[in-house]
Amino acid sequence: MAGNAALQRAKRQKNDEFYSRYEDVAEEVEHYVRFDPEQFRGKTILCPCDDPDRSAFTRWFRDNAERLGIVRVLSSCFVKGGHGRWEDWTPEKCLRGEWDGDGDFRSEEVSALKKRVDIVVTNPPFSLFREFMAWLEPEQG
Repeated sequence: MAGNAALQRAKRQKNDEFYSRYEDVAEEVEHYVRFDPEQFRGKTILCPCDDPDRSAFTRWFRDNAERLGIVRVLSSCFVKGGHGRWEDWTPEKCLRGEWDGDGDFRSEEVSALKKRVDIVVTNPPFSLFREFMAWLEPEQG
């Protein structure tokens, strides 16, 4: 019940910045790997709502990149009232920087990344779930 109480409190406070645990990410993604061990090979992964310093998604994909054949992991995070941060990781190098804007997944900067990747993986802010799902839809025209 403690976990549910924490979720209810966060809902009341409109605090939806939760980070998935590394163990949970590993357990979930391994289901996909067992289904198709090659599905990540040669792919670029975008984690658009993931602080590169805290995200279990970012860390898990980097840690397992060689085994899965992942060529790049891009992460981006929102900073309220400031400049969002990004990370561009490949097996050869890791670049980090700040966005001109706040790093919101809906921003032009982050949306431009979405067009360059194969797979998007994240735990989006719960309060923006519908907007996030709409953001994932390919642009028409």
